Amino acid sequence: MRVGDPVRLRPDSPLRERLAPFADDVGCVVDTYQDDDDDGLRIAVAYPDQLYGWLTPLSAEEFVLDHSRPDEPF
Repeated sequence: MRVGDPVRLRPDSPLRERLAPFADDVGCVVDTYQDDDDDGLRIAVAYPDQLYGWLTPLSAEEFVLDHSRPDEPF
């Protein structure tokens, strides 16, 4: 995943409750990084109706790329 990619939470993600009411929305990756103590990619996700974005590092494994609207910019 890269900055600017549209993402959606996996249907079985344990983050669904934590990210409610955005759990079914398409978000945008606004930052990516890899922690030295962690072998998984972490991402920050922003949603259109959210003023500041979700800056808490989230596991990229909980998200899937969403290309349901390829002609529309995020």
